[in-house]
Amino acid sequence: SNGRVESLGLTNANVTGGGPTGILAGGNTGEIVASYTTGAAVGTNSVGGITGINQGTGAEILSSYSTASVRGVSQVGGLVGRFGSGAITHAYATGAVARDSGMATNFGGLIGVAVATAGITASYYDTTTSGCVSGSTTGCAGSAGGSAVVGKTTSELQNPTDYTGIYSTWSANLDGVAGNDAPWDFGTTTDYPALVYHITVDYDVDNDRYIDIANLTQLNAVRHDLNGNGDATAADYASAFPRRIAGMGCPSTGCAGYELTASLDFDSDGDGDVDASDHGGAYHNSGSGWNPIATYTSNFKGNGHTINNLYINRTSGRVGLFGNTSSARIETLGVTNANVRGGANTGILIGYMTRGAVVACYTTGKVRGADQTGGLVGYNGFNGGDINTTYSTAYVNGNEYVGGLVGFNTRASITNSYSTGKVDGSANVGGFLGNSFAQSTQSNNYWDTSASGRSGGIGTVAVGALPGSSAGVTGKTTRELQSVTTYTGIYANWNNNLDGVTGNDDPWDLGNKMQYPMLDYKSMSTDPQGGLAMGIPDNWNAPIVGEKVGVCLINGPTTAPGLRASGSSWIWEKSDNGDTWETIGGSRSPTYRYIPVAADVNHYLRARVELTDGTFAYTRALGGRVKDSPAGSAMSFVSGHTSPRVGTEIVAADPRPAGATDLEAGWQRCPNATAPHTDCSFIYSDSWLRYTPTSEDLNQYLRFYVYYATSAGVWTRHVTGFTGQVAAASQ
Repeated sequence: SNGRVESLGLTNANVTGGGPTGILAGGNTGEIVASYTTGAAVGTNSVGGITGINQGTGAEILSSYSTASVRGVSQVGGLVGRFGSGAITHAYATGAVARDSGMATNFGGLIGVAVATAGITASYYDTTTSGCVSGSTTGCAGSAGGSAVVGKTTSELQNPTDYTGIYSTWSANLDGVAGNDAPWDFGTTTDYPALVYHITVDYDVDNDRYIDIANLTQLNAVRHDLNGNGDATAADYASAFPRRIAGMGCPSTGCAGYELTASLDFDSDGDGDVDASDHGGAYHNSGSGWNPIATYTSNFKGNGHTINNLYINRTSGRVGLFGNTSSARIETLGVTNANVRGGANTGILIGYMTRGAVVACYTTGKVRGADQTGGLVGYNGFNGGDINTTYSTAYVNGNEYVGGLVGFNTRASITNSYSTGKVDGSANVGGFLGNSFAQSTQSNNYWDTSASGRSGGIGTVAVGALPGSSAGVTGKTTRELQSVTTYTGIYANWNNNLDGVTGNDDPWDLGNKMQYPMLDYKSMSTDPQGGLAMGIPDNWNAPIVGEKVGVCLINGPTTAPGLRASGSSWIWEKSDNGDTWETIGGSRSPTYRYIPVAADVNHYLRARVELTDGTFAYTRALGGRVKDSPAGSAMSFVSGHTSPRVGTEIVAADPRPAGATDLEAGWQRCPNATAPHTDCSFIYSDSWLRYTPTSEDLNQYLRFYVYYATSAGVWTRHVTGFTGQVAAASQ
C-alpha cells in the first residue's frame, strides 16, 4: 500500500489463495518497478501473475513481467487480474491463463478485467503461450486493457533485440535520476526481454559526502578505495556497491570517506567463535581472519555503531582493523570483543598510524603483537597523529613498547583518554603507553593501576621526561576512575569540541560510581530516540541473569512533574546489536527495575519511560551484554558481618587470583536472606571491599560480590553469604 518494490524477482513460485491473489502482491496501490515472477498462481476472483488487483492513482507497474501460469474463476490475467486504475507501462506476460468457470471475457493474457484503460502503455501478452485468443467464448478472450494492450506471438515478442519496434519506448527513467536506465536485455531472437537492473542506487542517502556502509561486504570493499572518493573499479567493489549512481550519490563536491549505518558482527551465527561457518567463510581466510585494510587515507565515521568480534590471527606487521592509516580520520567507532594477533605495529583499531586522527573511538577484547603493540593503536606518529577522547579495556600482550592504549607515540598527541586492560610485555611496557618519543605530547590521560597490573603508565619516555605517572598520563585506581560522575576533578577538561562545530560535544557518559566513562556521542551524531538522559545506578557493567538492574532520572524537566510516581510506565528493552530494540514482555513497572532472564543472555538492555508531556527518556545501553549467571563460589568476610550495626565497618576478603581482569564488584542490600534475591538494591562504597552500614540498611541483610575474568578469559563470580540483620548503631 503506497510502497515501492523494485528490482525483485520471485522465481518458481507456487501461490494458492482466494481473491485477490498474486505472486508478488494480492493487491497493489503503490509502485512495482523492474520486477518479475515465474511459477504459478491459483485463486478464485482477481488473480494475476504479479498482482491480483491494481488500483489507485499511484498504483503503477513499470518495466516488469510475468511468465507464471494463472488460473481462477473470474477476473484472471497473466499480469494483473483486475485493473481498476493507475498505470501499467512497458510490461508483458507469457504464462498460460486458465479458467475454472465463468465468462471468457473475464480472462486475459495480460489483464483479466479493466475498469478503465487510461494509464496502460506499450504492454503485451503472448498469444501463443497464454492460450488467450481475441473473441474466444470458451477459453481466454484476448486481454482487457484497450488498444495499448497488444497480443503478440512468441516470435514477435522475441524480435527485435534492442530498443526498436514494439520496444522503442521501453528505455525508461526508473530511479528519478537524469537519463533513462535501459533496464532490459533483449537477448537473441529466441529470448524474451529480461531485466538487467540498471536502476542506480544512492550510497550517500543523507548527502553528507560519506558513502554508506551497511554490511561487512561493503566494509571489506573499502580496501579498494583507500582515498574514499568512491571511484574504485575493482570487481569486489562493484559487487559490494551494485548499480551505484554516478559519484555514489555524493554531492557535487565529491565523496570524502565512509560511514557505518549499522553495527557489524563477524560472528554471524552467534556461537561465540569466528570461524569458517561465519559469513560463508568470507573473512576466515584459512584461520588468518580479517585482512587488515592497508594505507587508508580518508575519513571513516562509525556514527556510534560497533564492529563486533573482529578476529585476526597473523604474524605480519601493521595489523588491526586498519593495518595502516595515513592522514586519515577515524571517529565515533567501537571495535568490541576483538581477538587480534599480529607482529610489529599491532592494535585493535589501527596497527600503524601516521598523521591523521582517531576521535571518540574505543576497543574491547584482546590483542597480542610484537614491538609497538597497543589496545587501540600500535604505532602513532611520524610527523603528527592526534588521538583524542578514546579508551580501551582490552588485554594487551607484546614484546617491546607495549601499552594499554598505544604502543609507541612519536611526534604525536594523545588527549582525554584512558585504558583499563591488563598489559604484559618484555620491555618498555606501560599501563597506558609503551613509549613517549621525541616531540610527543599527552594530556589528561589515565590508566587503571589496579586492573592493568602496571604501576607505570609509560614504559619509556623521551629524554628529560620522568617515567611512570608523567607527561599527561596519570595512574588511578579503579575506584578513582569510576567515582567522578561529572566533568569535574580528573575529568574537568574532558568536555571538549571534537567536530569543529561551535560548542563542546559532551562526548562522555560518566555513569555512576561503579562505572568507567563511556562514549556517548550526544552532539557528534544524531540520537534517533531523542528524549532525556537517564542513569543506571543499580547495575554493573556486565549484567547477569537473576540480578536486578535499575534506573533513575538524571535531568528531569521541571515541566513534567510526577516522573517517579507509580503511574509512570518504565519499559525495559533488549537488543542483540545495540541498534534495533524490542520490548521485553512483562517489564513494564513503576519500580524502575528489571531482573534479566535466560532469554536476555548476549543482549544489551536499556530502559525507557514515557513522560507526562508525551516524550520519552532512554537510558544508554548497559555497559555489556547480559551474561548467564555463573555457578560461582562462596567467599568470606573478614570482620563486622556476624552482628552488623549502623556505623560499624564490614570487611570482605578479596578472592581474585593473580591476573584477573575486568573487575565488577559491589555491595547489595536485601530485605531478607532467603532465595530468590530479586528485590535487592546495589550500594556504593568508597572502598570496594569495605562498607559501613547507614540508617538505610537498618533491618536489612548485606552481601558482597565480585565478578571478573581470569587470566584465561573465563568469567567467574564469587559472592559472600549474607550478614546478619543490620542493627541500630551502638549507643
